[in-house]
Parts: sequence; C-alpha cells; structure tokens
Amino acid sequence: MGGRSTRLSGIVLSTTWTSDLSEIGQVRWMTGRGRAYYDKDGTPVRLAGVGIDITDRKQALEELAGHRENLEEMVRLRTGELEASHEKLRLSERMAALGTLAAGWGTTWATCCCRFRRGWMCCGPGSFHRRVLRT
Repeated sequence: MGGRSTRLSGIVLSTTWTSDLSEIGQVRWMTGRGRAYYDKDGTPVRLAGVGIDITDRKQALEELAGHRENLEEMVRLRTGELEASHEKLRLSERMAALGTLAAGWGTTWATCCCRFRRGWMCCGPGSFHRRVLRT
C-alpha cells in the first residue's frame, strides 16, 4: 500500500449474480461477500472478500420448488377425490335412510289404502284417520 494508511469501513458487501459463460454454454450463479478498505481521503483502495459458485445450490432449490409444486398439485387432486367420495357416501347414507323411511311409510300407506277404498282417508303415518264422504 506504499505508506498509505487504511481503515476498515465496517460495511460488509454481499451480492449474488450470474455469470454468462456463453463460450462454454453455461450460466453460473455466484455469490460474494467482501469488505472495502478506504484511505484517509475516503477513496476505496482495496476490496477483500470471497466469491463462491452456488450454481448447484440454485439448481437444487429450483428442483425442490418443482417437487413442492408437484406435491401440492397431488394433494389438491387427492383432496378433490376424497371430497367427492365423501359426498357420494353421504348421498348413499341419505338414500339408505330414505329407503328405510319409505319402507315404514309403505306399510302404513298400504293399510290406509285399504281403508281409503272403503271410504277412509289416510293423513300420513302417526296421524289420525278421518272418514271421507264420497259423492
């Protein structure tokens, strides 16, 4: 440094960039951290730091993001299938309950129909019967 006094600025520089190596057909991701040193006048005289090739890390993160998106899509599809299956089950249970109810009503209505033909009207299961006058 030739007699110049240097001082540490205290500011750590950090950045990430890409390097286009078109002559070999590659793009490389780099990251760097460093510190600038200044002279008495505030002019930068030296930059000390390190640069690291993080291309493999970036590619792994991109692959992981793709797997995450794929997994989220699979979860959405499976959730839709489960919801459809659940709705089908609920409908099946409703139909079974309706069938049980209809079987119970069928017995009641069958006895009422006989009475209706003889001049009685059925008001439904559990209700009273009243006499209908036919004209």
